[in-house]
Amino acid sequence: MTFSTQGQRQALNTDRREHRRVPYDAPVAAEAIPQGLMSRSCPMFAEDISEAGLRVSSPEFVQLGSQLLVSLSRRAPEEAVRTVGTVVWVEKLDGKDRWRLGLSFDAPSPTTTDQVRGLVTGQTP
Repeated sequence: MTFSTQGQRQALNTDRREHRRVPYDAPVAAEAIPQGLMSRSCPMFAEDISEAGLRVSSPEFVQLGSQLLVSLSRRAPEEAVRTVGTVVWVEKLDGKDRWRLGLSFDAPSPTTTDQVRGLVTGQTP
């Protein structure tokens, strides 16, 4: 899937948010599942987060529907929250070699859900 014009957005479904989104400015490491769909682990930057998903900017285009293993930074690398998310929308940023992605978390464990909730509320679980 390619974009013919800048600012074009493609999505898997319409916006049906049930969870509060909050700003979350932090680095995110992402790896494609299965490996090999992206050239390497891709450094992304989070823009906002909810208990159900994450909005990130990426230097690489990622195919709609791709699954990514994401590591959300906390104070130390060993404390990173790791979960799988599906790319549910992709948008080319105007005038930049960057993409904005919407990720929906895929059935996180109760522990991961608590950790993400802690990031959303600003409290360490």
